[in-house]
Amino acid sequence: MPIAKDKGQVQQPLPETGLAKGVCVDVIDLGYVETAYGTKEKVLIIWEIDQDHPELPGPFRVNKRYTLSLHEKANLSKDLEGWRGKAFTNDERKGFELNDLMGKGCYLSLVHNTSEKTGIIYANVSSITAAKREEWIAPSGLYERKEQTAPTPAPAPQPAPSMALVADDDLPF
Repeated sequence: MPIAKDKGQVQQPLPETGLAKGVCVDVIDLGYVETAYGTKEKVLIIWEIDQDHPELPGPFRVNKRYTLSLHEKANLSKDLEGWRGKAFTNDERKGFELNDLMGKGCYLSLVHNTSEKTGIIYANVSSITAAKREEWIAPSGLYERKEQTAPTPAPAPQPAPSMALVADDDLPF
């Protein structure tokens, strides 16, 4: 019979900090996710970078989670503008197909951050900048996209309680 044990969390190898060439290998619709700021529609973008992983075949992969918004102050909007090398026009803000990012190259600024909960260090994408097409790296071909299940639907709006239904005698003061 197998014995379950707490093996603790192990620090995984990390890519070097600084500027790395990256290529988008996946865009995953996470659906609606509960956050500290309420329920938000989220998306995850995954890149392969030009640094080989010491324990696995192929390059390191990094990712960043975004709220699905092109508002001028949204992180997704800022990063996409850096990646494109130009600002969105008002018309472009009405809709941008994120799957068009697949196979597109960029420069990723990588930083290491330590989790306050676990003490584990993670590599995070702090910013994205444009790269000329001749500077792009090609996907390794080792990453397999997962079949996406239907994203979590938006929560149904709850009707506001009507004060007309509360009799004056039922009020506690």
